[in-house]
Amino acid sequence: MSTAIAISVRHTVTAEAISSCLGEAACKYALNKKRGGSNGKKGTRYEDFFLAYKTAEAASQHSFSFDAWPYLEGQTLGFVDDAVLHKKDNAAHYQLKNVKAITWTGGEHPIETDFSYQIALSTSLLQPSPSTSLVVSDKALRDELLGSMPESIKAHSDVEFFPYGDGSFNRLVLEYPFIQDVLRPLSKSLSPTMDELVSVYGVLILGCMLHPEGASVDEIIRSAKRYVPDQLGSIGVVDMKKFVTPEFVHILGAIPGLVYAFDKGFFSWKAFGTSGVFEVDCSTEQFKQFQATVIQQQPATFDEFEGLLP
Repeated sequence: MSTAIAISVRHTVTAEAISSCLGEAACKYALNKKRGGSNGKKGTRYEDFFLAYKTAEAASQHSFSFDAWPYLEGQTLGFVDDAVLHKKDNAAHYQLKNVKAITWTGGEHPIETDFSYQIALSTSLLQPSPSTSLVVSDKALRDELLGSMPESIKAHSDVEFFPYGDGSFNRLVLEYPFIQDVLRPLSKSLSPTMDELVSVYGVLILGCMLHPEGASVDEIIRSAKRYVPDQLGSIGVVDMKKFVTPEFVHILGAIPGLVYAFDKGFFSWKAFGTSGVFEVDCSTEQFKQFQATVIQQQPATFDEFEGLLP
């Protein structure tokens, strides 16, 4: 697996660009919309939950090649502005509505108009294949909105369901398999428990909150790992085995019944009905010292090896 280079995809929006594309009135509306969204975001959780989910989804789908990492931002300047995921071949704009009822054409600034404005603006900025999505927390509302979508925006629009879970990210993980699926590849374990997945989600929420102005997906994850270093697997590492010494591997291979691996950047083991994952990844000084201890003590049985574990 090759290392992803430290670049990301982003398409900056300015007030001047909006004014040039859609006029002064639309620009004033977009600026007011951003200020209102930023203020309304204080004390709310739905956007944070969704941004963390999109972080996990983007990371789990990333090829870890030399492609640029997607850039994720929330509360942007624009018309579909709650979240934007910039990829090399798509700029996906999301509007979040944690409500029980809403229509495409109601209100002073209809969603249909916002979606049309956003595509016009994104096209003028040469964003690749821009799209617009309305995200709601009610499945019945999602189905209703899909059935009533105006023809004028169908070519570039979608409606997605994303739950709120009464404000509990624990519930989101425990109750929704599609959230579990995107979190699982980011865990340090090959078969993570529900508790581990909840921890992964919590760390990603923290990572998004550390970047209120947005960041590349890998930087969000790395920031989260700096604060909570033992919950996420390693992202974009070429081969963690390069940190493992041949002497260490030779000793482990001679212990009857011991099975071990270095998946996701962490050393894991199992034997005689017990298993575990080393608390920090293989590149750390702590794991280096553990290897030195094993080499010095040369355990011949699993009991002896287990006694050396921290």
